[in-house]
Amino acid sequence: MVVLSLGEKIKKRRKELNMTLKELGGGRVTAGQISLVESGKSNPSMDLLKHIAETLDVPIDYLMETEYSQADRRFRYYSDIILTALGLGDLDLAQRSLEHAQKVFDEQRIQRHGIALSYLWGVYYHKKGNDEEALRRLFYATVNDQHFEFDECWQIYLLAGDILTQKGQFEGAMTYYRTLLAMTEPTALHLRFSKDIYLAMARCATRMGDGAMARLYLSRCHEAVDAFLNPQEHARALLQGALALDEAKDERAVAWAKEGRETMEGLLCSEQLQETLAALGKEDRRRQALDQAQRMERIRLGIGLQQSQADAEEALCALAETAFLAKDWEGAKRWLDQAQASQTGVPIHAHLLQAKLLLVQGDRRRAMGLLEEALDAALGASHREDIHECALMLSRLCLEEGDARRGRELLLLARRQLPPTDFGRDLP
Repeated sequence: MVVLSLGEKIKKRRKELNMTLKELGGGRVTAGQISLVESGKSNPSMDLLKHIAETLDVPIDYLMETEYSQADRRFRYYSDIILTALGLGDLDLAQRSLEHAQKVFDEQRIQRHGIALSYLWGVYYHKKGNDEEALRRLFYATVNDQHFEFDECWQIYLLAGDILTQKGQFEGAMTYYRTLLAMTEPTALHLRFSKDIYLAMARCATRMGDGAMARLYLSRCHEAVDAFLNPQEHARALLQGALALDEAKDERAVAWAKEGRETMEGLLCSEQLQETLAALGKEDRRRQALDQAQRMERIRLGIGLQQSQADAEEALCALAETAFLAKDWEGAKRWLDQAQASQTGVPIHAHLLQAKLLLVQGDRRRAMGLLEEALDAALGASHREDIHECALMLSRLCLEEGDARRGRELLLLARRQLPPTDFGRDLP
């Protein structure tokens, strides 16, 4: 694809609006001056460029962006689609979008795009069950990671380690995890990322059968979460750690579960608490879980008075999305039911998640109905990101159902929510 110059962008947008050179000048400059800018024979001043951008109703950044920034914007757009498709399990859409992203990389050869592409292909092949190819792609990304910021590349190491753990190649997995830790320790990043790394190392040690090492890493994970001072992450790590400790026959499992339970009490997580404690495997703990769940239902009423409804809805939707990505369909449904019950009006985010869940279950008709409701609500609230996501999902479903006219209308609606671009024709 040929990237448009400044003059070509102005001319293209002017033609779209059916605007003459004189109308674009607006009495401020002559049609001849505008013509010189469009032909590339004259560079406009910043004031003139602002005037042109306002008249054409486009962001000035769009007119000023370089080939590099255009490629970067296109690549980020495709990356978002790829990650969404992989989260939904739509491997066909992910593959098509990966091929478009590959074309963007081939045009400009921006090194960090190549590394990001290797990671995305790695996730795709892992989801497809081809772990050998996934590891090959991820290895390339780790070799060239000096072109990445750490918060962009740490998932590459973590995924490679997790795949090797699943394959039983524990030493290789630990090498990735230790490398990741070494990259964080000299910086403040250690506080942000170490909890996830230690938890992955604990899982690997548990699979190896090394209970002492698993306990050590879980203890470090506990300390890292304490330092991070995030109550929800703290509670989740404690409850996950309790399960791992119980698997390793460690008596501290009950204490960790108790601390996690008490933290969760302020986070509207009674079902998750009940399931986690019940999973610890002993009858007295199951009774304790049921008692605590009943107690938390009573506490929930008090929490609701102290916490804004929006916060509660956001927390419930986040829990539903986490369960969905973990393929815990029943858990996702329970959280969604609570989120929808607590919301007033049309719950856009809950409807989106519910539609994704229904698609997994094969109920396309109900999913499309929920997406239509969510789209209407998003249009009424002028939420561009929600409009884009709803319209994009509905467009794909309509096209698959054979309704090409409606599918195209929705696709155009989705595209209109994005900044003006020159790559509309190649969007998946």
